[in-house]
Amino acid sequence: MPFTPFHMGPGAAIKAMTGKYFSLMVFGFAQVAMDVEPLVRILRGDSVLHGFSHTYVGALLIGTFSHVFLDSIMHSDMQPFSPFSASNGLLHIMPVGWLYLLCVLLGVSGLMIMLAAGMRNK
Repeated sequence: MPFTPFHMGPGAAIKAMTGKYFSLMVFGFAQVAMDVEPLVRILRGDSVLHGFSHTYVGALLIGTFSHVFLDSIMHSDMQPFSPFSASNGLLHIMPVGWLYLLCVLLGVSGLMIMLAAGMRNK
């Protein structure tokens, strides 16, 4: 995702389903922290922007599997299964526009469910 906020859509949906067992704040922090690596690589002018943090092994450190999954669909420089494989079988499994729409719809749905649950609890 070119903008970390798109990752918050699936996070909101997960929060709506899991309630107090999932921290949306920690999830959001992890999404931003993960994109520090590509930002540094952009500033350095590197040709590969998505390195170790954007692999499933790297995601183990901060629990950002959804980030790796979503970015794998749209970024051709990713090798999400590194160091075991250099391939990215998820690349372009759906058009990028649909991916954005999916993230937005998940976010809106998650927020609506959380609002409804909050109103019900009052």
